[in-house]
Amino acid sequence: MSKKDNLIDPRTLEKAHNYVEKHQVDALMQICFQSLILEQPENPRQFLVDKLNELILKREQGDYTSMFSEENLEVYFNAANLLHSERLPHSSLVNIIEDFGISPEVKEEIDEYADGITKEEFITFIKAKLSQQIKNILV
Repeated sequence: MSKKDNLIDPRTLEKAHNYVEKHQVDALMQICFQSLILEQPENPRQFLVDKLNELILKREQGDYTSMFSEENLEVYFNAANLLHSERLPHSSLVNIIEDFGISPEVKEEIDEYADGITKEEFITFIKAKLSQQIKNILV
């Protein structure tokens, strides 16, 4: 078997990419993997099955609240707050938004946090944006 035989046709890759984007599979998996990393359960496979079932139930109920608890977001804030200050720097908030895969349009909204964001503001802001993200994925 030659090296060329192992290559995937670029058209096939493009079709696969378009399919994943159209159905927002990447965003859905990102939410599940973020939950997995934050919670680090004993049985990761069952955890992922449970998260997908939770998303199905949320869609059926029209509930688009974030899958991340305030405790999860507080841990995320504390981990990013390397200086242990009252406010998380704007640059850290930008990085977190990228980590969560939140829409780039949100970056304009965070300009009001140019001087940093408190833990309470962070939790409220991120929960709202994640809830909107889940709604966009599930609808």
